[in-house]
Amino acid sequence: MNREEIAAGIEALKPWFHRIELPEGLVTKAQGNFGEDDDHPLPTWQKVKQVLPAALNGKSVLDVGCNAGFYSIEARKRGAERVLGVDATSWHIRQARFVTGALGLGQTRFLRKSVYELDAQELGKFDVVLALGLIYHLKHLYAGMEALYHITGDLLILETAIAPDTFRLPSNLPLYGADERRVHSVALVENEPNVTEPDRNWFLPTAEATAAMLRTVGFIDVKITDESPTRAVLTARKNPDAIDDSRRATWLRADLQVEGLPETARPGQNMSLMVVAHNIGPSTWRTAQEQPEAGHVCLGGQLMAKDNPLWARPVDWRGLSEPVASGEEVRFELSLVAPDEPGTYELELDLVSINVTWFQESGSQPYFGTFTVVP
Repeated sequence: MNREEIAAGIEALKPWFHRIELPEGLVTKAQGNFGEDDDHPLPTWQKVKQVLPAALNGKSVLDVGCNAGFYSIEARKRGAERVLGVDATSWHIRQARFVTGALGLGQTRFLRKSVYELDAQELGKFDVVLALGLIYHLKHLYAGMEALYHITGDLLILETAIAPDTFRLPSNLPLYGADERRVHSVALVENEPNVTEPDRNWFLPTAEATAAMLRTVGFIDVKITDESPTRAVLTARKNPDAIDDSRRATWLRADLQVEGLPETARPGQNMSLMVVAHNIGPSTWRTAQEQPEAGHVCLGGQLMAKDNPLWARPVDWRGLSEPVASGEEVRFELSLVAPDEPGTYELELDLVSINVTWFQESGSQPYFGTFTVVP
């Protein structure tokens, strides 16, 4: 691009939040547009670069909430082999693609995605994940933290607005089940009910609460590397020995579909069903051969009479013959015999990680289907 083309692009894509230096002595903005510093995000970068490896040769970097791409560009300057920036706002993606094009860094990719849509099966895991100025824009804070965990291969660097350290809950706060656990403080920002998620702040945790959330979702070696009364930088590592399969009670998700369940049946009628279970979570489902004591996945459930809460019949369990990775599906053949008593019956099916938890207790949706036994 020549000077005129770059200047025209800057004008067409304003307002800008990131100040990025472009060729021909041009910059994306000369002053703040949203109350940020004129040179934003340079002050943040001065802190982040202290914990980002100086040489990223051969490494992959994911910039979550990339805005106009300042940090993605810096990662590329440090030699990162693969750099991907994602943002929930299409305007920011257009800005990022423009500036990397102007800088001749077209190999840097940018996609419109929210943090909740990050999928390691689709994108792969990244050696370094940057979540800078992100988490206080998340309405679903823990879901966002879990998504960051699953996409991180090694190092997470997180920078965020925080509640001041003086914002503390009383140490003797009575909470069920929390008598021997630390209770951390998180401030809630009240918003109008019709605002969009990326445009608002939602939560302000203290720095210690942020560190606690990172540990809770599975990160290790969590450190607060920089803290002021209003902002903090934290680093966290992915445990290479972490159990991230069906032996872990969290992140077990399945989409269950049933083929062959009739609307009506005769008393004692044999019904042959096909249950299709699609693994929509990040964890691999293990077999009994792999994990005989705990953590292998089976299909189970029960048949219940709608008009008689005392009547229920268990469904024969079905196990896995092969492990099922994230994104894969497995089929179970299931035989049912219709009850002898006429009435309406409900079939409930779910997967269970043996001696760990039923999937529905991890947030997954069981299958419910009904049929009527007619005389």
